[in-house]
Amino acid sequence: NVKLPKIDHIDLIEVAPGIASLKIYGGRLHSKRLQDLPIEPDASISPDQYPLLRRYCRNDLQTTKELYIKLQPQIALREQMSEQYGIDLRSKSDAQIAEAVLSSEVEKMTGYKVERTAVKEGTVFKYKLPPFISAKTPVLQSAIDMITAAEFVVGSGGKIIEPDEFKKATVKIGTSVYRLGIGGLHSSEKCVAHEVGDDEFLVDRDAKSFYPSIILGQGLTPPAMGSAFLKVYGDVYKSRLTAKQDQQEIESKIKELEG
Repeated sequence: NVKLPKIDHIDLIEVAPGIASLKIYGGRLHSKRLQDLPIEPDASISPDQYPLLRRYCRNDLQTTKELYIKLQPQIALREQMSEQYGIDLRSKSDAQIAEAVLSSEVEKMTGYKVERTAVKEGTVFKYKLPPFISAKTPVLQSAIDMITAAEFVVGSGGKIIEPDEFKKATVKIGTSVYRLGIGGLHSSEKCVAHEVGDDEFLVDRDAKSFYPSIILGQGLTPPAMGSAFLKVYGDVYKSRLTAKQDQQEIESKIKELEG
C-alpha cells in the first residue's frame, strides 16, 4: 500500500542514446569512479554496512548527475517540444516522442482517442508495388516479382518474419552483390576499399528523410489514425526539413567565418 508522491522528474534512461546501464554510461562519460554493488543484491543489510551502501548510492547519484549534464541539449529540446504540444515529452526517446506527438495531434484534429491496433500473430501481409517503381533489367524485374509474391508474416511480439525466399536471394547491381532483407537491400561484402583514379571521382548520394518520403509518397497510414495521420505527419516532415536546412546554413556560415 505504498503511495508514490507526485514528483516533477525526468527519466534519463529513455533520453540517453542506446540501451545501457548507468555504469556503462558512466564509463562513456569518463566518470572518475565506477563501483558495483558492494554486497549481493538479495543480501540483508547489517548496520555496519550502512556507510558502505551510502557511499555506493552517493556515487550512483554523482554518475546520474553527470549523465543529466551531458544530456542537457536533448532535455532542452524535449522541454521546448513539451511546451509546443502541451504534453510532457521530457522522459521519452525519439521514437516515443514521435508516437506521442502524432497521436496527440491526430486526436486534436479528429476528436477521437488514438488506440493501438492489435495485429494477431500469423497475420499475412503482401508488398504492394507503387505505380512509380519499375525495372528495366531482368535481374531487378525478377527481384520485384519475388518480393511482390512473398508473404510477410507477423511473428511473436509483432515482429515481421523474414520470408524464406529472402534468405538466399541476391541481387547484382554493377559489380556489387546485395542481399534482400526486411529493410531493403544490404551489401554483402565484409570489407571493401575504393581507390579513385586521376579521371574518377567518388559521389556520396543521400535522400532527404528517405523513409518519411516513402510513407507520404505512398499515402501509408496507421489504421488507428486514418487520413489525418498524413496531414500531421506531412507538417512534421516539412518542419524537420526546414530545420535541417537552417542548421546546414548556420554551420556553413560558421565555417566561412572560421576560414
